Amino acid sequence: MIKVTASDPGFYADVAAFAQAQGMEMVDRQRGKLVTATLRKPLQAAAAAGVTVVPAKAGDHATIIVFSNDPDKVIAAFIIANGAQAMGKKASMFFTFWGLTVLRKDENVRIKKTFIERMFGMMMPRGATHLILSKMHMMGMGTGMILDLMKEYNVTPVEAMMRSVIDGAGTFIACTMLMNLMGIHREELIDSIEEGGVATMLGDADQGHINFFI
Repeated sequence: MIKVTASDPGFYADVAAFAQAQGMEMVDRQRGKLVTATLRKPLQAAAAAGVTVVPAKAGDHATIIVFSNDPDKVIAAFIIANGAQAMGKKASMFFTFWGLTVLRKDENVRIKKTFIERMFGMMMPRGATHLILSKMHMMGMGTGMILDLMKEYNVTPVEAMMRSVIDGAGTFIACTMLMNLMGIHREELIDSIEEGGVATMLGDADQGHINFFI
């Protein structure tokens, strides 16, 4: 038996799909302040109950192109990536254009740059903790309210979601062409990322059964 606990109320509906993808039978689920579910292996238990189980295929892959640095979209991207990994899929996230700013370090990295590169760097947010909403930012009030609500409802912070993807063997790929175009240097980006171009992204997408553009 395996007991699963989640703070997201949506997991009450999702846990059935999660169990099926993992080749498990859902024995019980309850909804309160937290959602709890009890799952059981092996596959024979589900078969005996007349339940058709489709296990996750080895090598299943989810590719997510992160084009935006709006936190509402970035949060969605990392929720999908973590969900894919929880269902046994490998997650690859390809960051391009404004999405590259999500990978920037919080601190200012002193590095030799051209005037245009310095100007770009000053205008772009530095890392996942400095993003602003695409709508209802309201001079910071809207973004602040969303962050407060995330804490109230136990939604994992963006930086923790990022770490979870990496810890789950997911890959972050920074688009090299756009790094050059926007004057972003490798030293300015967080650790544990790879660099690559469109061929790298398409290679991952070709392996994937699920592809997103966010």
